[in-house]
Amino acid sequence: MNVSESFKRYIEQRADIDKHLSNITSIIGVYSAKGGVGKTSVSINLAYAFKALKKKTALLDADVDCPNICNFINIDYNIKPVAPLKPYLHDGISIMSPVFFYGSSEEPAVWRGAILSKALTDILRYTEWPLTDYLIIDLPPGTSDIPLTIMQLIRLDGLVIVTTPDKISYINSLKSGLMAQKLKIRILGVIENMSDSNKESYSDKLAERLSVGVLGRVPYKDSFKNAVELGKAAYELDENIKEIFDNIANNIISILETRKI
Repeated sequence: MNVSESFKRYIEQRADIDKHLSNITSIIGVYSAKGGVGKTSVSINLAYAFKALKKKTALLDADVDCPNICNFINIDYNIKPVAPLKPYLHDGISIMSPVFFYGSSEEPAVWRGAILSKALTDILRYTEWPLTDYLIIDLPPGTSDIPLTIMQLIRLDGLVIVTTPDKISYINSLKSGLMAQKLKIRILGVIENMSDSNKESYSDKLAERLSVGVLGRVPYKDSFKNAVELGKAAYELDENIKEIFDNIANNIISILETRKI
């Protein structure tokens, strides 16, 4: 494929994706180059917070080779991969995940990067979303194929960078923020997950380096483990967690509205 053909294909894909996302007002990516910082947990609880604010909310699991949203909130649902694809409505939230097409949440996707990107692109091109105020995308870790595909093909209104208070998380989360800035993607702020105090930490240093604020600090609590066992969001079980994510959601809304002025 020559350059002109490749560019034409990119333009066609972008147009298809824009069309299928046209029912969505704001698209927010939850991201970090560091694995294990709790992006999926943050994505789910943030979705419940937006729903509680009476916002029409959707959730996309973009971690094609290791999708976990359905495992967290106990969705066991398979659909035939026939266009147009329809998201699954769970607790009032429209959810789309690659696991719907695997036949089992235990089935590995043993694919190379190009195939992973194509699978995600097809989901983006053929999913018909309902009228939605906020689509939250749970991105996989890293700075390569899938995050790059998302940032290049989707009209993102902003990214939330998830990190933990430690140095290694700071180093790797900074990479994700710098990648976003290179691609001219807005960073809405930093969420410190598994926070152990209100003291300044590497999360504050990360926010300073990226010229954004800390949207909230989420403590490590047994509520998260219990929620997974029950197939629920911790937001539904713990008033403290609910308050924290309500504040984060309101912070994000405020930032998005301010930047529209």
